[in-house]
Amino acid sequence: MKLPKSINILGVTYKIEEVKVVNKHTPRNGEINFCNQTIKIDKSLPDDKKRQVLLHEILHGICELLGMDDIG
Repeated sequence: MKLPKSINILGVTYKIEEVKVVNKHTPRNGEINFCNQTIKIDKSLPDDKKRQVLLHEILHGICELLGMDDIG
């Protein structure tokens, strides 16, 4: 199963990118950027792990948009 190209989180559309390096400074499997509405996922991960990481980043997005950014 391939990841979607984008996802709508509470009315905000985030572009999903599979990349070689998620973050040059901190090793990560995934990362959400609230400023440019992107979610980056490490493309070397197995498909099931990519879906887990995407869900994790979606939860970050939901918390941020609900003003619960202190959670995480």
